[in-house]
Amino acid sequence: MIEKIFIPTVCRVDRQITYNCLPKELQSKVVFVVQEWERDQYQYDAEYLVLPKEITLDSKNPLSNTRRFIYEAGKNMQYCMFDDDMFFVRRNAKYWTGNSNMEKSSRKCNEDDVREMFDVIQNWLDDDFTVCGCGLSSTPPSGKHYYDNSSVCNTYWFNGTHFADDLDDMQLTKVRTAQDDLLLLGLLTRGYTTRRSGEFLFGNQSIASPKEESAIWDNLAFDRVHNDHKFIQSLYPKYFKIIYDENGKRVPGGFRNYGKRSIRWTQAYKDSQIHSLENHFK
Repeated sequence: MIEKIFIPTVCRVDRQITYNCLPKELQSKVVFVVQEWERDQYQYDAEYLVLPKEITLDSKNPLSNTRRFIYEAGKNMQYCMFDDDMFFVRRNAKYWTGNSNMEKSSRKCNEDDVREMFDVIQNWLDDDFTVCGCGLSSTPPSGKHYYDNSSVCNTYWFNGTHFADDLDDMQLTKVRTAQDDLLLLGLLTRGYTTRRSGEFLFGNQSIASPKEESAIWDNLAFDRVHNDHKFIQSLYPKYFKIIYDENGKRVPGGFRNYGKRSIRWTQAYKDSQIHSLENHFK
């Protein structure tokens, strides 16, 4: 059973988009994860997890350290970690069943949809998946209801006990950007499983578009993002590749257009199973 819904937030006191998309009974599980200097500004009837005072917008890798703090707080439970500026979308079931259940290709979730989304993903956690999440609403349908051992981002349902002992080893606070990539590759290469919904999706423009203002992502330098990507590539060279053109320059695209990368999610998990089998027979 999901015990808590952690929502890390900063500079968004009056714009809690994700929180407002949740039914009341799920809002009661929300824990706002806030920086110390901003705590007194929040008046929501919710639980609060105040970050150590050294974690601020100006500190080194603030979001990575915030997430690491959340992983530690949730290591003995099933929990969620959501970005603070998301809305949820439900895709038409015709894409995987052949039978339409709505007028359009998708619709914004109502409260009953959100409740059903939580029930579905709860069952996946109970089936022993380590990480589950929603798909991205801007991604075209592919005919699949869900995707196993692939990417997950922005919306996380965790079995926290699964990877509690691996938190330090995965070096999760070493990057400012691409935290999702570092976390997921760290889990998949260790044999932990993921599942991402093709039915329940999320929208989040402040991450996707460089035109949107963001207290976390604005003013990032290209070299900083590139260095983070090179660090991840150094840890997982078989599965994470930075894409360069014939002149050795990064191919445009990817996170806020800082450059494309290729990630072999499923292969990372498959190889972990081969290694586990080999170790079993040693």
